[in-house]
Amino acid sequence: HNLTERNFLLGYMRYAGVGAPQDYSAALIHFTAAAESGQPWAQYALGLMHEAGKGTEKSLTSAAKWYERAAASGHVPAISALGLILKFGPEGIRNYATSVKLFRQAAAAGSSMAALQLADSLERGFGVAIDEVGAREWYFRAADLKDESTGAAHAAVAMLYRTGRVGVTPDAQKADEWTRSSQVLLRDLQSNP
Repeated sequence: HNLTERNFLLGYMRYAGVGAPQDYSAALIHFTAAAESGQPWAQYALGLMHEAGKGTEKSLTSAAKWYERAAASGHVPAISALGLILKFGPEGIRNYATSVKLFRQAAAAGSSMAALQLADSLERGFGVAIDEVGAREWYFRAADLKDESTGAAHAAVAMLYRTGRVGVTPDAQKADEWTRSSQVLLRDLQSNP
């Protein structure tokens, strides 16, 4: 267990260049050792590295494999990341129905981004029947959650008020309020990464 955590920390240090020079290849080695021992953050990190092609060849298939392993232990960022690949990935990987299940799971665990993606899928009928009532509910729930995607959720709600989508009564004043709120949240996120 200590070796697993040590490998994860060494991987992080090499990935981020904290306390050691940045070296994606070395990070990949350490993350792989920790991930093979079942460390979900290391599995997630490998997913990110494969998705971006950092220290390894870019591969959404490999990224999805590592996200899936981390997701199996309930790792919410990995559940969301896997959902994104299954929703937006290429033909051979895309699976709308599974992405909806993953977004629902991550949203229930508090992920605003997953709640937004779930709302979008319900609104557009990706992997599920179109459900405007459910979409509206999830857009507003996403805006109530507090994480790095809350500003984007506020912007989405502003658009609902501006356009009248999913049964929201158009209201320019509310749209402007949600837009201002979104701008404040996004500005705060940029100044406090």
